[in-house]
Amino acid sequence: MVSGAFLAETGNHVVCVDVADAKVDRLNNGDIPIDEPGLEAHNERNVIVGRLEFTTDLENAVAHGLFQFIAVGTPPDEDGSADLQHVLAVAGTIGERVTEYRIIVDKSTVPVGTADKVKAEIRAALDARNEAIEHDVVSNPDFLKEWAAIDDLTKPDRIVSGVPVCTFEPTIPRQWRRPRGSIRAATRTRRFSAPLMRRLRALTHWY
Repeated sequence: MVSGAFLAETGNHVVCVDVADAKVDRLNNGDIPIDEPGLEAHNERNVIVGRLEFTTDLENAVAHGLFQFIAVGTPPDEDGSADLQHVLAVAGTIGERVTEYRIIVDKSTVPVGTADKVKAEIRAALDARNEAIEHDVVSNPDFLKEWAAIDDLTKPDRIVSGVPVCTFEPTIPRQWRRPRGSIRAATRTRRFSAPLMRRLRALTHWY
């Protein structure tokens, strides 16, 4: 939600999608479910000018944007590993509905190798439709502190992205055109930060 508001604030037309009708209704009524300084003003301003929308219309959401950001929760599984069911469900949803080239951006906190699983999920959905639509999966993990997320986005101390190829370089937002590494390296950077984040949890919370 914070990333969506930030991208809208920088001039992009952003559609945020959720499967929960009640949650989307709240957001469309200006009821922000998280306490983040500056977020309410960002949301209100961009909803008014039409740059930020909230919807449950999955088909419209997939059709809308070249960039499809996956930013869902990855709660710990019974064995302590990240539960990827929501990430893969979104990937399947995209694969079931996509009609032209898309760049799928994984912003969730996930283990190394998740991009391969996301790509496989999309490919399986496309195969079921007998379609062969080109797409790329990249990693762009968040490093946002609670109550400082807007500042972290507008004045980041690091931007990490992992891409398989650079054929879509002209489409990358200007603020993200920094040196990049592989998808696995980008994912590993976020995961290696996790122990430190847990140690600092008493002082600050990270998304």
